[in-house]
Amino acid sequence: MPVAGKYPLDRMFEAIKVYQRKTRNRITFEYCLIDGVNDTVTQAKLLVKRLRPFMCNVNLIEYNPHRGSLLQPAGRDAIERFANVLKDAGIETTVRRKFGRTIKAACGQLGAGIK
Repeated sequence: MPVAGKYPLDRMFEAIKVYQRKTRNRITFEYCLIDGVNDTVTQAKLLVKRLRPFMCNVNLIEYNPHRGSLLQPAGRDAIERFANVLKDAGIETTVRRKFGRTIKAACGQLGAGIK
């Protein structure tokens, strides 16, 4: 996401640590799975390593393709494998259903019509 250039992930994770020390609140991470980009078991294990210090849950979201993008959603099998790695590591994980696809408001589609 463009904002990642302004706020690097390491800085975000540090802020979450501070937040959780002060509030003891759980954090929800939204993770959009894209075929061949971020949907492998190896990437799931890296995510586990990154999230292990946090009280969190992860919502796995299937990418929604749109005209103008060559990206495709991860397959159901890849999503289930990815989810199982997180769950086996003790991270609460939910596989989200698709919403908003018909109105181009689903994950991966926001701003798809903007040029």
